[in-house]
Amino acid sequence: VITARATKGGLELDDGSPEAQAWAVRAFGLELNPAAFYAVCEGDPVLSRAAIALVGLRPPLMDFWEAWVAAILGQQITLAFCLQQITAVSRRYGGEVDGFLPDGRPHKYPLHPSPEQILAADEAGLLECKVSRRKTEYLKTVAQALLDGYFEGVLERDVTEVLEHLTALRGIGLWSARYWLATVG
Repeated sequence: VITARATKGGLELDDGSPEAQAWAVRAFGLELNPAAFYAVCEGDPVLSRAAIALVGLRPPLMDFWEAWVAAILGQQITLAFCLQQITAVSRRYGGEVDGFLPDGRPHKYPLHPSPEQILAADEAGLLECKVSRRKTEYLKTVAQALLDGYFEGVLERDVTEVLEHLTALRGIGLWSARYWLATVG
């Protein structure tokens, strides 16, 4: 869909569609300037190697929905298990897109499921993805809240008010609300 090339100043995108370019800018934080990060990396032997190997890349940013999925599935488990769940749910409900690994071999990348896909997901299928019944309920609650506009304007409010608003949702405690806020900015 779109090709990116790493440069010292960041990523350069090919002439893909405007929609694809806008998605890439948002998903990869291309509007963020990594200069301050590179300055810190220069003085650290481990970080400097990583910065050289990954020149131009920024950490992927999550949208509201992706951040909620990570927050809910990440409750009280290891990061590795959370990532396994997200991958399994993505493959089962979001589908996959064909792509390539850096060495040129073909690879299928999972697509993140939409709130609508999670609302339509059956409990048995989510259990096969190792998502508990409670977390299934919480995912569906947040998916419906997102579709109903519950999160509109939430980032413009006072943090205390936002935390009260978020924790009013079933299954969302302070840890999940704070994680979500940190993830979406």
